[in-house]
Amino acid sequence: MIRVKSFNRAVKAAALGLFISGLLGFLLAFDPPEHSLFQKTLSDVGHVPLFGLLAWAMLALFRCVPSLRWSSGPRPYAATWAITVVLGALTEVLQMLEPGRDPDVVDFLRDAAGASALLLLVAVFDPRGIDCIRRGPIHRKVLVSGAGLALLAVPLLPLTRVTAAYWARDEALPRLVDFASPGERVFWRTQDCELSVTPPPAWREPRVEPVVRLEFHPGPYPGVIINEPYPDWTGYTRLTFTVFSCLEKPVTIWIRIHDVHHDESFEDRYTDSFPIQPGLNPISIPLSRVRGAPARREMDLMRVDGIVIFALNPDETFTLYLDAPRLER
Repeated sequence: MIRVKSFNRAVKAAALGLFISGLLGFLLAFDPPEHSLFQKTLSDVGHVPLFGLLAWAMLALFRCVPSLRWSSGPRPYAATWAITVVLGALTEVLQMLEPGRDPDVVDFLRDAAGASALLLLVAVFDPRGIDCIRRGPIHRKVLVSGAGLALLAVPLLPLTRVTAAYWARDEALPRLVDFASPGERVFWRTQDCELSVTPPPAWREPRVEPVVRLEFHPGPYPGVIINEPYPDWTGYTRLTFTVFSCLEKPVTIWIRIHDVHHDESFEDRYTDSFPIQPGLNPISIPLSRVRGAPARREMDLMRVDGIVIFALNPDETFTLYLDAPRLER
């Protein structure tokens, strides 16, 4: 009977060892393509459950080694946490050996949070666990469980925010971006340009919604970059927005549109310039021109991936106002 138990422990230990080795190999080798903000965020928060699994397997492995006199109580928890956190640090440092990958302190913190959360939750119910928790009053168990759940929930909050941002973006259609929405802030950024939301200036038409004030600074391509607008533009015929200029002389802005297949070459996207006169300037871009813009293919209007509104090497700072780009039929 003793031999059977020893054999079972050995088999279980070997299986856990293989599982831990496979999990570490996966963590080191897995470098998913991050085509979207959602995929990138999902890849980031994946560290939490993966290192929770790693901590669970490590704790179970300690329990399979009867020669360890401290296979129960707080010691295996402390050893598991320490080893898992060190492994998390090593997986980040080893990424320096791979081209294009760098260690990330935030990923390491996610690793530690996942391991800590799992160990706290297991300790509440583990009959061979920590006595002061297992046999403690109910409020202590609730406190420990709450701490474990919080460590799981906090790293997952970015995924919740990104999911809400996609929902808000889709609900705003045919408007492609709401610069005034804090949630949609994840979809745009500026380059050598300051963006602020402001009441509309003296437009000839009455305006209710706020508009965007863009202050373009000298630089190669100052402007605003809108990533991942609503991707499916089929069923619409044009992209429109309005630019208002308080300047005394004309300026020129450029519009760039690309899809997910874009190879980063100038010939593989839509790019056009628009002279902006003092006053109100309605801009309307036929989507037929966008579709036919790439030199060697048609643009995929079901998978549009970005819009850039920029100036080209301005000599001095200038300011324009515009409303949100929208699709029209």
